[in-house]
Amino acid sequence: CRLEVLKKSEIQGYISHRLFVAGDKGGISFSPPAIKKIHRASKGIPRLINRICDYSLMSGYVSGSTVIKGYHADQALAELENNLWAEEKRSFKALSRPVKRQIVLGLSALCLLILAAVLISSKISLNTEIPGSYHDQNAGPAVSLEPQQPPSVQQGQKTADSPALTAVAVNAESPKARQAETPQGHYPFILQLASFKNKPDVLRAVPQYEGKNIPVQWNPVDIGDESLWYRLFTGRFPSVEAAEQFRSEKGITEGIVINAPWTILIAASQKKDDLTARYSRLKESGYDCILEGDEDSGYRLSTGAFITSEGAMRIAEELTGKGFEAKAVHQ
Repeated sequence: CRLEVLKKSEIQGYISHRLFVAGDKGGISFSPPAIKKIHRASKGIPRLINRICDYSLMSGYVSGSTVIKGYHADQALAELENNLWAEEKRSFKALSRPVKRQIVLGLSALCLLILAAVLISSKISLNTEIPGSYHDQNAGPAVSLEPQQPPSVQQGQKTADSPALTAVAVNAESPKARQAETPQGHYPFILQLASFKNKPDVLRAVPQYEGKNIPVQWNPVDIGDESLWYRLFTGRFPSVEAAEQFRSEKGITEGIVINAPWTILIAASQKKDDLTARYSRLKESGYDCILEGDEDSGYRLSTGAFITSEGAMRIAEELTGKGFEAKAVHQ
């Protein structure tokens, strides 16, 4: 795929995705000041974000910090600037003397042309009314010279399930529009505690959290190229603030809050006993699941938390092939 320029609100999700794919288990995070500096320096260009983050992570490693702060980003940018200037000097030194002479002459000629243009422009402006605004009121709407931001990733766009652009695109909408489209009882956020490359590792981590009275779930995540990772997470929360409050109350220091509004519904019933057999069969088949609800609202048997509908549907198709009535639903 081709990544467009990212908005400031999208950079946190993009960095979290890169860390997830690189094997981070939720132990590393970037502070808001660091994100702000990275956005300002990179202009939202993913290639530059990657490079600045690499240097910032090295700065954090040297100082023994797992939280990348603003001064780590400052150190990274200073180091990058020094390296780029050194590369430019080395490149210029490598040029032959005739080529250098041509470059200097070319720059001199360009400066003369610019000076001439300025003088001509100044002479013309003496007989021209200088408007008080760059926008001519009779010429229609003003045209912005700033680069236009790319459209948000549309829900349902074909992409691997990852905390990249789709999650933050939902958050990029205006609060008023988001509130209007959010149904009652909407719980799209989870606290992702860790990610693992294989299933035995995630199964070993489950009792460690349950021993701390932290209910956890896990599910496979298709990251493309026929690769599966395993997401370990806790909770369903209505907002980032609610997830952070839960983290504080439980004394959880690791993990990241992500918008994962999709899950896989296996079955629903007004009677809990109707679902217990399928709950046991799902566990025996090697899938984690949760049976929740009450007598008034009914009971639901579901599994997993996913960023995109495609990510949920891939696993739902796998479960359907094993004889379960599975479908991807939005929380």
